[in-house]
Order: sequence, then structure tokens, then C-alpha cells
Amino acid sequence: MNEKEICVYILRCGDGSLYTGWTNDVEKRVKAHNAGTGSKYTAARRPVELVYREHVSRQAAQKREYEIKQLTRAQKFELIKNHKVSEEYFMGTIPTLEQAETLLKQYNKEEFHLRHAKIVSGVMRYFAKEHDPENEEFWAVVGLLHDLDFELYPDEHCFKTSEIMRDLGYDEKLIHAVASHGYNCTGIDAAPEHYMEKVLYATDELTGLIGAAALMRPSRSVVDIEVKSVMKKFKTPAFAAGCSREVIMQGAEMLCTTLEDLIGNTILAMRSLIGTIEI
Repeated sequence: MNEKEICVYILRCGDGSLYTGWTNDVEKRVKAHNAGTGSKYTAARRPVELVYREHVSRQAAQKREYEIKQLTRAQKFELIKNHKVSEEYFMGTIPTLEQAETLLKQYNKEEFHLRHAKIVSGVMRYFAKEHDPENEEFWAVVGLLHDLDFELYPDEHCFKTSEIMRDLGYDEKLIHAVASHGYNCTGIDAAPEHYMEKVLYATDELTGLIGAAALMRPSRSVVDIEVKSVMKKFKTPAFAAGCSREVIMQGAEMLCTTLEDLIGNTILAMRSLIGTIEI
């Protein structure tokens, strides 16, 4: 960067909020934010990731920062989407959703596993529309492939997926995102760091619980299920015992939300799939 140039940047924080600032060394500044020394705001919302940057003169930096801060959240996302800064940190291959589905079917034949993958993928896409619209398909791919190895390699869950993806030359950002949903469950040490990974961690088990609860209703669908009904099942350990309540609660804590709100938003996400999946 020319010494007279300044970088105005936007960070996406761990809670999904956006932070705008300016600096003469953006890489160093992002590291400072993630170390907790960048600002009081980001220190309480780590980790952060760079989603937008533009170069301006030193004289124009404060004015441009102010202009961006005055934008609505939707306008900021439009700015981010048009800039495509996210492409800069994808060093390996990111499969398209179609390619991901082909890979999924290569390792999974049981309808239950295929259906679960599609539900989680759709739920991830729903959350991405609000929190990370410029990477909507990436969220959907992560959701689709999160249990890639489970049918054939249940004892190597998450570990085998990482191996398969590295052999295919897939990006480490994708590999970490998929592996992180097994944190505290499979022995994997990849903890959910980014907001997207926390959403996957929180909703993976929860979609199973909501789906099982929906089957108990006359409609056998999420179309009319209510939060209080799911909460009642949540508090019944014997019901859908394979759906870890501990993981769901940890996920809610990671997202800084209540269990009720997490359930409510996940129900809405699953309802958005009606018409494309029997749900």
C-alpha cells in the first residue's frame, strides 16, 4: 500500500454485527481486533473477519468511514457483496452447491442422511440471508457437507471429512467450518470461531429435534409447530435422545441468544424449505 493511502474496512464480528474503521495496515489491524486490542466494541465480539476494504487517501479516510457508518445494515451488505473481498481469502477450491451434492451422494446412500444434509443446508442458507448474504452459497455448501463421512465412517466422523476434502484440494476455510460442528463431540479440536460455524453448531442437532417433534403433530410438519412444543420435548431427555441438548445449549450461548429464540428462528428456517423438502 502506498504510504499516503489508507484502508477503510468493515469487519464482521462474532455476533454477526458489522464494525467499520480505517488504518494504514489492515492485516495488522485485524490481528489487533482479534487479540482484543483493536477496540472495545470488537473485543467483546470476537472473533472478527475482514469482509470489506477500500483504499482512500489519508485526507479522505475519516469522511469515508463516516459515510459507511451512516449506511443501513442492508446497504453495507450490498457494498460488501459488490466488493467481493471474501474471494481474497479462499485459497483452495470451494465447490458449487451442485458439486457438493454430487460429493455428498458419493459417500451417502441412505435417504435419512441425504435429507438431513439438505435440511441443514437450507437452514444455513436461511441464516446467511440475514447475517452474511454475500456468502450465502458457501453457508449452504457447509451445511450440505457437514456430515459427509458419517454414513461410511461414523467412528472417524469429521476427521475423515477433513481428509477427503484436503485430498480434493478444498479450501481450509471450508474444512474448518465443516469440522467445527464436531467440537466437544468427536474429539476434533476445531472449535467454532466464525458466526457461520456457530450457526451450524447450534442448528445441526436442533433441526433433528424440531423434525422429530413435528412428526408428533397431526400435520406431521413444521408448518404449525410452536416454540413451546419444542421446548417441552427439549426438556424430555428420552425424546429424540440422539439430539444432544448440551450441544444445542452451547450453540445458543455461542450465538449470544436464548434457547427460545434459537428454536424460533430455526423453525422459521425449516419452514422456508416447505415445498422443496418434505418437512
